[in-house]
Amino acid sequence: MVELLQANEIETDQWEQLVENSPVASFFQTPECYQFYASLTFLKPFLYGVAEDGKLKGIACGYVQAEGGKLKQFFSRRAIIPGGILLDKDIEPGSITALLEFLKKELHKRAIYIECRNFNDYSEYRPYFEKVGFIYQAHLNFHVPTPNVGQCYKQLSSTKRRDIKLSLKEGVEIAETKSGDDIKEFYQLLKDLYRTKIKTPLFPYEFFENIVRLPVGHLFVV
Repeated sequence: MVELLQANEIETDQWEQLVENSPVASFFQTPECYQFYASLTFLKPFLYGVAEDGKLKGIACGYVQAEGGKLKQFFSRRAIIPGGILLDKDIEPGSITALLEFLKKELHKRAIYIECRNFNDYSEYRPYFEKVGFIYQAHLNFHVPTPNVGQCYKQLSSTKRRDIKLSLKEGVEIAETKSGDDIKEFYQLLKDLYRTKIKTPLFPYEFFENIVRLPVGHLFVV
């Protein structure tokens, strides 16, 4: 039997097990990430699931975001699912379409559209998304392996490696920090970059302050 679940009906232990076993898992579909979304005042998180015979098989975790004043917010509200939907490797096709239809039904008054930002290969699931009205848009992502410092160092150009050696020789130090002053300074640098170069909206300071304080959040300063 297929059962559709609201946030308060999803058992954390089954959720964590699904993260462990899913071929398309990412941090963005974990309980920790959902709690992080819930800690932010400017985002409205959502969480829905699907179970087969009592076993959790799929999760849709994300947030509704909008910018500007009341009028602009109304016309810019969209539901974002970073990482894509979390699916069990043995999930039935009917459960996938049921979850997607449920997602659309629950969010249709809260957002103008739903965007799944897939971080893994969802090609085998594409027909089920398209069946319920989703449109696939190709997007190029570069996955850079960073298993250890040595591997990361080898992937740098010879010029960059030389720059690092010279900087270390001159006494430059690299350290991890959770200092409020360091986070604020980092955010100001990022804010200036987004305003002058990237020219797209940047999350408020609250996002960076909260994520750095997570066990999985790291900020390094030079």
